[in-house]
Amino acid sequence: MTTVIDDMLSDLPSWQVRFNGDFLDFQGRGNPGQEMTLLREFNLAGERWLLAAVYSCGPGLVVDFCKMLESEDAQDSEIRAEITVNGRQLAPSHGFGEAWNPSRLAEITDSPCNAVEAEVEYDLITDEECQDDEFAYLKPALAVLSHYDLDPEIGWQFWRQAYHWAGSGKPKIRKVCLDISLEPMQIAGSELGELTEGAQISIRHPVTDVEHILRIEKIQDQVIPEQAVAMPGLDLPRYYKQVVYSISPDLPDDACSIVDCSYGDNPRIIANTLNESNDDNVFLPEAAASIGIIGGADGPTSIFVANGSADEGEIRTHSACSSLRFQLVEIVYWKMMFRYRDPAARAEIEIAEA
Repeated sequence: MTTVIDDMLSDLPSWQVRFNGDFLDFQGRGNPGQEMTLLREFNLAGERWLLAAVYSCGPGLVVDFCKMLESEDAQDSEIRAEITVNGRQLAPSHGFGEAWNPSRLAEITDSPCNAVEAEVEYDLITDEECQDDEFAYLKPALAVLSHYDLDPEIGWQFWRQAYHWAGSGKPKIRKVCLDISLEPMQIAGSELGELTEGAQISIRHPVTDVEHILRIEKIQDQVIPEQAVAMPGLDLPRYYKQVVYSISPDLPDDACSIVDCSYGDNPRIIANTLNESNDDNVFLPEAAASIGIIGGADGPTSIFVANGSADEGEIRTHSACSSLRFQLVEIVYWKMMFRYRDPAARAEIEIAEA
């Protein structure tokens, strides 16, 4: 790595991984995990990944994955790993990611703070302003690159997953087995327009090209009880349309859904509760979580609910809800969304104690 990057990393403590820590949380609670460095490469749907290391911590196992982004068109992706230790399956706890873009090397090197001889236009830059805090947001990715000795000239995506031990106590690891697959990708399907009860619509899966018949069984106007979404100082949209539909041939519960093409209405601040005047349509971002189950605060999301398994000969139905609005609307425009997991995008890795 460059001298500039080495200088940035010189202030970091030695690399340590804790169960609840991130890529820079070397001083978190609990003892650091015991590292088993692997750097084992595997392939998922043409993407090159590394199983970088596993860490045996008190509460569970921590696993670091690294994906090589070898072109500018490479897409971020998440992986799902089912893990067994000594034949017992672990329960997933949490995960998070970071990324590295090689263009940041030039970004750091070209900073006026890193100039060997400051130019005239940089005379007003003080020593305090030239601290590496300017690039502090890069340190987590740089720490991973440095620890695993990865090439900073190419792009990387880093993903850390943590798993609770099966049973009580930290076991002595004899064998670790990983069944790794890509998380499903979300793909926009065709626009359906306005829906009417009894309509039958032919749709094609954008990946499998299989034709499915979408039948609209019921459309209902619905309202969420005010007390269910009440928040002090906020007026929240509560009206939506519910569509009950069936698909033939049927698809798994999370494989597709119908979503509202509109963003719906934003929450509004009630001015007199804040003793100040506000526009009627002020959006409060932190309110998004309170209505995210239906959508409308931060995008056209919807509920996808299967009504359970149907008896033989019966049609299984699903339900979708439009974005939320402050009053009922006559027309909602819908579109299909699909989630697809490539069955071939799978890798199995076994780690045995030496």
